[in-house]
Amino acid sequence: ALIVPHAGYYFSGNVAATAYMSLPKEKAYKRIFLLGPSHHEWLDGASVNTEADYYETPLGRVKVDHEMALNLTADSVFTYQPKAHDREHCLEVQLPFLQRRFAEVPPIVPVIISTNDFRKLKRIAEVLKPYFTDENLFIVSSDFSHYPTYEDACKVDAKTGKAVESGDVATFIATLESNAKSGVRNLATSACGELAIATLMLMMNRQYEVKHLLYQNSGDIEDHDHSRVVGYHAFAILRNSEGFSLTDEDKRMLKKIAYESIKDSLDGKGIAEANSSTKDRSVASHSSLFTLHSSLKEKCGAF
Repeated sequence: ALIVPHAGYYFSGNVAATAYMSLPKEKAYKRIFLLGPSHHEWLDGASVNTEADYYETPLGRVKVDHEMALNLTADSVFTYQPKAHDREHCLEVQLPFLQRRFAEVPPIVPVIISTNDFRKLKRIAEVLKPYFTDENLFIVSSDFSHYPTYEDACKVDAKTGKAVESGDVATFIATLESNAKSGVRNLATSACGELAIATLMLMMNRQYEVKHLLYQNSGDIEDHDHSRVVGYHAFAILRNSEGFSLTDEDKRMLKKIAYESIKDSLDGKGIAEANSSTKDRSVASHSSLFTLHSSLKEKCGAF
């Protein structure tokens, strides 16, 4: 997957091109999922373009994977709302980069995401995750800080960038909230495509790493005006060749869960439940909750 900006090419083209140049040019992807935010319409869900057969740019036409778009709408969290696509630029500006990078652009699946309901974001990610494989490419469209000074943008975007690199959606959301409360003047948002980025992160696990490719902001292009800028990051999401692994802390937690479970059973108590949302150990042992890291929540073989 890639995370790329969607501003005018004059301002963010350097950053976007760096991301697209990281793609294997000869790779024959089956399809490309384009995920981005809605700048004009509130959807409370996701809109996938099931109407268009092609998107057209001055470089030619790009086919839409109509069958896949329709398949997504089998889940109620995906609909087709024409107004979400009519004036929306965030996906279309990606197409010329794809047309220059690939001799033949694979069919695209254009998805606009707009909801602050985290349960719906998780559902969107769950529906898309089966396609988050090596045969498909995901392009997530987002600019970053909007309208602070050049110096403030560099600081805010550095924090947001580190949060994206963590691959952890909770860290990402917490960082955006922290930035919003920081008092940075004229900071309208830390990432206009935060919902699309969060969706991508919900599809990821420890089998993926996030590689930061380039950061610039509009002040780097028009250096005479540093009073009001927009930030641009490029990231590549790569499959971790090492695969699944456990940290020493993970192993200690597993041993602790096993020990407590045996002890509770011998004491005639119920087996403690594992949970990711609390660290409260003040309640009785048989009803206490363990805090699990993301690796321990993955579905894997066990013995």
